[in-house]
Amino acid sequence: MFMFHMKEAKVGGCACVLVLLFSGLVTCSGVLGSPLTDDVATLKTLRENIPDDYEIPVHYISKDVGGACWLLLNLYPVESSLKTLALRFGNLSSNRENITIFITMLQGLRITVDSEELDAAMQVFKCHYQSGKWSTRRYFDHVEEVLKASTSTPHQFHCTPPPCDVTPAPPRTPGQGKQKRLIDSAIPSLLALLIIPCVATLALALQAVKISLPVSSTSPQFLNLADALSKNKLCRKET
Repeated sequence: MFMFHMKEAKVGGCACVLVLLFSGLVTCSGVLGSPLTDDVATLKTLRENIPDDYEIPVHYISKDVGGACWLLLNLYPVESSLKTLALRFGNLSSNRENITIFITMLQGLRITVDSEELDAAMQVFKCHYQSGKWSTRRYFDHVEEVLKASTSTPHQFHCTPPPCDVTPAPPRTPGQGKQKRLIDSAIPSLLALLIIPCVATLALALQAVKISLPVSSTSPQFLNLADALSKNKLCRKET
């Protein structure tokens, strides 16, 4: 009986710890909880510690596209980008420690959101997500805006995204595919008709050039002719 009470006390203690951890992050009013504690001032420290020309990869939905779902659609991308950023610093780095604070905040916010509905909403808006690399100041301004919006933004999953930008395929006329196949099959024949006359013309031109060239004194024809003439002269002398 004593052991049972001990176990019950441990379970109750764990529950209390969890409540204390997230009491500053979530509420039961149906609105995302407020993570704006004194730790938010750490954003200014991060801006100062990381050079402004440091490019930070980010995946996001713009406000004009996300509408009332803008906050929920950006919760996980911001959390994921902060995790990637934290890995660039050592385990003992103060930057990594401060970034981890905001990762914990966003994870606490996502606890209040139905994960299946969030996944479904992100899939619906998938074609509208943008990727880029932002400067330190712009990036942490975005993080701060997400955290501030979480204090007053209700759960909004029923948002209709604008149509995805899809490049229309060129219109196809009836019989276009058959015409293309006929043209493809006729190309080799046309090339053959063009190549054969060209080769014949080139051969005739080379032959004409060869005939018009003067006979060289070192060519076989010239040597044979000189030999014949010399023999003819010898025959005349002998006679």
